[in-house]
Amino acid sequence: MFLGETITLLATPKRNGGGPGAISDVPVWSANSANVSLTPATDGLTCTVSGDAVGLATIVCTATNSAGNTVAGSYELEVVLGPADFLDITQL
Repeated sequence: MFLGETITLLATPKRNGGGPGAISDVPVWSANSANVSLTPATDGLTCTVSGDAVGLATIVCTATNSAGNTVAGSYELEVVLGPADFLDITQL
């Protein structure tokens, strides 16, 4: 993603076979880096991610399934500078 850009991630509870699964609480989102900021939705199933600084980040979403076990998913991304649109010439 580009620096200053936002994306939305979706957490979909699934079973091992690919079918829908049940969770018993609101998912919690976290990041391992200050390169991004997270704004989860009230239901916790989506999260807006903003690219705040150049670098790598891993976004993790955790919840408790209907059997009482913790389930999680992760998404890795890199925040990069976007392509230049022009050259700004100034006097030194």
